[in-house]
Amino acid sequence: MDTDGRTVVTGGGTGGEGLRIWDLRNLEAPVTKIPWAVSSMGEPVNPSINCVKFVPGMGLLVAGSSHDTAAKCFNYKAGGVVVQDFYKLKKSCFTLDVSSDKG
Repeated sequence: MDTDGRTVVTGGGTGGEGLRIWDLRNLEAPVTKIPWAVSSMGEPVNPSINCVKFVPGMGLLVAGSSHDTAAKCFNYKAGGVVVQDFYKLKKSCFTLDVSSDKG
């Protein structure tokens, strides 16, 4: 859950759902759908996402996967723009954490 107390993020399972941003006031449909990647044909690439977390107060979220690029940081307020790919992970990413320290 983000610091606003009403925005939640979920990661997709084997069904290829990708990341989804939800507003707790209306759970009928996600506010935003963010694909993990887009293929050269323009199709979404959505592996199983193992973990996902908001970066407090920054409009960012980080997510980990078993995909080739095992972790990414997205700007969810800008529609899911990838801010950073973390390429040098030796294995799949199953857990992550962020700091609320802005220093």
